[in-house]
Amino acid sequence: MNEDDLDYFIRRANEERQRADQCSDPAVAQIHRELAAHYENALASLHQDRD
Repeated sequence: MNEDDLDYFIRRANEERQRADQCSDPAVAQIHRELAAHYENALASLHQDRD
């Protein structure tokens, strides 16, 4: 993985959090939160691999 991958996961996590905040349907908002968590977990995994 490279810096572009890190940027991608950061950007996608932020976008999903924003979508969740803007969503009027709680079920759909929860899906966006879960997607954000997925990207954040991927980021954490990348950081662990680098250590």
